[in-house]
Amino acid sequence: MAAEQYPDMGLICGGYHLRYPEVKEQSERLAGALLNLGLVKGDRVATMLPTSIQFVVVDYALSIAGLVHVPVSFLDSVEMLADKMNTSTSRALICTTGNIDKANETVNHTSGMQIIVTDMNDYSGNPLAASAIAESGEYLRMRDMIKNSDPLCTPSVIDVTCDMETLLFTGGTTGVAKGCMLTHRNVYANALQNSYAVGQLEQTVKGAASVLLGMPFFHSYGHMIMHSMTMLGFNQILIPDPRDSAGMIDAIREHRPVVQIGVPTQFMKLASKNVGKEFNILAISGSAALPPNLAQEYEDQCGGNIMEGYGLSEMTAVTHLNTTVLTRLAGGRGMYHMLNIMLRLPGLMKVINKIRLIHKHY
Repeated sequence: MAAEQYPDMGLICGGYHLRYPEVKEQSERLAGALLNLGLVKGDRVATMLPTSIQFVVVDYALSIAGLVHVPVSFLDSVEMLADKMNTSTSRALICTTGNIDKANETVNHTSGMQIIVTDMNDYSGNPLAASAIAESGEYLRMRDMIKNSDPLCTPSVIDVTCDMETLLFTGGTTGVAKGCMLTHRNVYANALQNSYAVGQLEQTVKGAASVLLGMPFFHSYGHMIMHSMTMLGFNQILIPDPRDSAGMIDAIREHRPVVQIGVPTQFMKLASKNVGKEFNILAISGSAALPPNLAQEYEDQCGGNIMEGYGLSEMTAVTHLNTTVLTRLAGGRGMYHMLNIMLRLPGLMKVINKIRLIHKHY
């Protein structure tokens, strides 16, 4: 849908911009390549990837092929990773060249898995600057699989209510991490719910705004937000390292996103950088409780506004959003209600969206 409706928008990471039509084509090619390996519908494929263009391409490729995505954290121990691989019965693991050693150790504790590697330079201004690992020929390389495969133009037949899209492991805070079985319908429904959470205002920014995303996509929060932002046709500015505050500041200054979605520690670090009130971003915090004093400090230091969401992996992620910031900005509940009514006037949303009052930055 995003490829057809918002062809100029897409993914931005490390100065590289991959538009949604290209994301679609590469996902279809990778889907075909994965099935050519002998994988069949319902097989599980694990990924050990940072927030990146690669993660998004892989996620949609797995869905197109009817395979189940098992995202895991490269911060996990080898023992924990092996447990997730064995529990999920994953048949392949896609990782970056920077995590190949941990991937090999993990696979040695499983019944045997195919390793596929991608280099972070594959989506950059210098795609040929791949590591020696990627060029060694010892592993399948994701870039070559995409290049050498025909697109899977007929996606696998999916029963959206029963077939899994993602097997997403919980944090394991009360014991061994458990796998949450999320169907295609779960993911699609939650993406719709997220887009409707702010009322008619979401219609004014569809396909016309940028969002900064620095939270891990292998986490349920980041994974679901990625799907929601794709549905809205946002430019997604991806920060691979969630602790890279300097990179976030540079990305904000270059691309001027309207929204930033992250976790409290990220907003705390940004508030401490003494950047003045230049950002003026609508921030949405989740994954952990947002202390009121931190929210106030962020608004005072960064000039934007921040609101808080809540969710849990078992519910596909996002379940609640505190929208009091929006009512405050609108001048109260009554004014916010009137604004939503006005934005429902026939044809108004199309006019606003075409004018692109919110400037797009690439």
